Amino acid sequence: MKPTPESRLAAVAARQLGLFSLAQARHAGLTDRQLYYRAELGWYERVGEAVFAVAGMPWSWHRRALAALMVAGPLARLSHWAAAHHLGFDGRGYRFYSTSVL
Repeated sequence: MKPTPESRLAAVAARQLGLFSLAQARHAGLTDRQLYYRAELGWYERVGEAVFAVAGMPWSWHRRALAALMVAGPLARLSHWAAAHHLGFDGRGYRFYSTSVL
C-alpha cells in the first residue's frame, strides 16, 4: 500500500514532537490549500508563520522550545537559560524560550 501524504507527514511530526513545517507538509505531498483546510478543521494548529502542530498533543517544555526554534529558522539555537534548562544545568523550570540566530 502506497503511503498517503497524511501518513508521510505523521511520520515527520512523530520525530519532531508533533511539529512540522510548511515545507515538510509540501514535501509529504500536501498542497497549501489542503494543509490550511485541515488546520481549519482542527487537525493541526498553526504555531508560527510556517510551522504547525498536530492538534491534541500536550505542550511540553521541549515541544515549545522546538516550536520556537522552528519558527525562528534553521540558524536558530536555544541560548542562555533555555539552553541551560534543556541541558539540565539549572534545575529551574523556565517558561521562556530564548533563542539566538547565528
